[in-house]
Amino acid sequence: MPGAMPAEWCWQHFKDYGVPWSATDAHHVARCNACVEHHKSTLCKQDAAKLAAGQLDRVRTEEELDAAADTEIPKINGRGDRMTNHLKTCKYVHPEIKGIAKAGNPTGTTVRLSRGQQLARAAVILPNIDPALSLMYPPSPAPSHAVTPPSEALTPTGLPMWPPEKQEEFYDDLCRLFVACNWAWNGVANPELLLFMSRYISQAKIPDRRVLSGRVLDRLVAQFEEKVRVEVSGKLATGQCDGWKSLSKAHIISTSSTVAGKLHLTGAHDVSPERKTADNLLQIVTADMQMCKDRYGMDFIGYCSDDGGDSRGMCRRLGRVNPRLLIFPCLSHQLYLTTGRMLKLDIPSMRSLDTGLEIIKWISNHSRALGMLKEQQKLTEEYKKNPRLLTLIFQVISRWTSHFLAARRLLVLSGPLRALYLQSHQSLVECAGNRRDAVERAEEVLAPIDDSNLWKNLTEAKTLLEPFAIATKCSQSVDWSLDDALLTFANLYRIFNPTDVNRRVSNCVHSDLEKRFGAINCEAMIVTLWLNPFLRSAAFSPTNLAVLPISVYAMAAKLFKQFFGEAPDLDFHAAFFDYSAKPPRGEFRPEFMQLEIQKALFEREKKRVSIRKIWEALDTGIVNGRNGLVRLAIALHSFVPTSAGSERGFSRFGLLLTKLRTQLSIDKVRKMTTLNMAMREEHEALGMKTDRVKRRFQELTEEHDDADTHPERRDGPDTFAGLATQIIKAVDDDDTIDSDDDDIPVPAPDEPAPPYAPSALTLKSLFNWPQSARDSEDAELVNSLGFYWTAGVTALEDELAVHELLMEDMHL
Repeated sequence: MPGAMPAEWCWQHFKDYGVPWSATDAHHVARCNACVEHHKSTLCKQDAAKLAAGQLDRVRTEEELDAAADTEIPKINGRGDRMTNHLKTCKYVHPEIKGIAKAGNPTGTTVRLSRGQQLARAAVILPNIDPALSLMYPPSPAPSHAVTPPSEALTPTGLPMWPPEKQEEFYDDLCRLFVACNWAWNGVANPELLLFMSRYISQAKIPDRRVLSGRVLDRLVAQFEEKVRVEVSGKLATGQCDGWKSLSKAHIISTSSTVAGKLHLTGAHDVSPERKTADNLLQIVTADMQMCKDRYGMDFIGYCSDDGGDSRGMCRRLGRVNPRLLIFPCLSHQLYLTTGRMLKLDIPSMRSLDTGLEIIKWISNHSRALGMLKEQQKLTEEYKKNPRLLTLIFQVISRWTSHFLAARRLLVLSGPLRALYLQSHQSLVECAGNRRDAVERAEEVLAPIDDSNLWKNLTEAKTLLEPFAIATKCSQSVDWSLDDALLTFANLYRIFNPTDVNRRVSNCVHSDLEKRFGAINCEAMIVTLWLNPFLRSAAFSPTNLAVLPISVYAMAAKLFKQFFGEAPDLDFHAAFFDYSAKPPRGEFRPEFMQLEIQKALFEREKKRVSIRKIWEALDTGIVNGRNGLVRLAIALHSFVPTSAGSERGFSRFGLLLTKLRTQLSIDKVRKMTTLNMAMREEHEALGMKTDRVKRRFQELTEEHDDADTHPERRDGPDTFAGLATQIIKAVDDDDTIDSDDDDIPVPAPDEPAPPYAPSALTLKSLFNWPQSARDSEDAELVNSLGFYWTAGVTALEDELAVHELLMEDMHL
């Protein structure tokens, strides 16, 4: 049954005499305004009739009519429930007011407020009796008991309730707010939120959590998906999938699509009760791909997944089901495994990393020692030239690149740190306090600072790890393309030259890179790099038959037939050789393609150059002919050979599926993540996007918070040795992986064998390796090979800046 209306609202329809009901009841005496007005109207008509008959000489005044009505109309106790009951049954009360009283809410039957919201409104409206229970709200103004016309539904504060249209808009914005701030849906019924809303937005009804996370969330996601459909319809997409285990140990398969350098989550499936086979995974992948084609109009150019047993088998099956697709393992993961292969050598210098990290940890945990190091920096020549104090970096995220950055910063500060240790050794130790065990621990941790072998080993470890750290950052970009990937492999091969690093390490890295390069579609990577108009054939060896223009044309023609289902014509042939000519001819001239202008535009916006967009400017819409080369270039540069974007989606999943929210369905989590990503895009379009360092700070802070909340989700142990063990285990697992598709023979290709040996398609043979960067020609080759390398360097510096921000936050 509906409850009583708040007394404040009832008094709008009753006359308050200001007299207590009784000696024991402080509620005021009340009389119904409708009853009083009806009785006065009756008396006034009677007086008029008597006046006309000559029985009276005048009609009674308003005051006299009030006094007469007061003696005739029965009194009512001014309690909310008594007044509500009278309004429900009074035959003189307006039907709308009676309906409101019967419905138990101030807007009749159109809006039903929850009991919690009614109580919150009453708490805000009514004066506080006990100042200690004031909830910090100022007292409300004294109520006015004037009669309100019943034509407009009012809140207890006297303001009209929002119409349904505005109420729905409020629901949408409230849902966006909850998703953006990662608030639990139960928070919508939190008493403090209800009090806040009743105080400042009393015209709005607070929706139930099931409404907010149900139809409202569904509506917002549907609106965003319609925008996605308009944006991606007819465009080329790369499909990706990856697996993840939630806090409740549910095995989740997530699928996503990358279109024009933007990631879109397309599906999330709980496959915990199902067998983990390639066939089952293929059903999920093909169903989600078909959904993307039907709902969004995406045109898939390829698929990328990790190279695990189920995924490997699924990809091979998918390639047979749809031969048009480019199928690649996640190359970012392949580089991770190459890093592990090097760490498996158990290089002695790597052990120094944990020693250095212990020094960093000790100094970071003692503010006085940290302050002494900053003061020591002020005495250096570097500080006099550039007065900027550097801080030690402590790995707040258990990721090997974070450990590397911490060790690299320790090397940068080695001079001031060693000087401080030699000059103020005793003062440093005193930072540990007076306890004997703490002092002994300080002596043990700080002693290696004066050991030159530590700094020598850290320098060697930094030299070996830095190229892989940069490559990792390159491969984590959502628009990492095949030419990026090939140049990343090439740079690692070049940097680990046996003349520059330990020969044992060089042989290991070269061998592993060659192994992984030989297991993928290297021809697609070669053609993609060739169709980079900034480089063309500059990076390739001019003496290798496999990368002469005629050979690359054959690769391009095969890929064209694979993508478009027809052989390229003679105009395509002419276009390819016009593009490959020195200098290029026709529409492929650098001036016509406006390469320098395009590069300057991207640099002004601090973005990586998009080769795909440069080719799209030449597209006339014709599939074959000269434009066929353009369409092939667009297709190849649209493919993304990494599933790092899907892993970012899992990071968002982890922030939502906390210990207090494990009952959220995976589909709802996907919708919340989708809406959150959509809002970030809107903020960017509105100019509210922060700079890249602050954005990365937010992402890394979220990962840090997630790791603190769920220790089992950390990337690995706190020591570098523990992380190295984890990476080495991944390498061992990859070596012994057993796919349920390995026994299915791969059909032999129908193309004739190329006129060059397989060894021609190796990293060692493909490129025109520079002999010395000091030579101008060789320097140009280094720049060619490093075309995208600088993006990884920038990303690594951004992460360093983020760690500095996190350290400042920790020391506040």
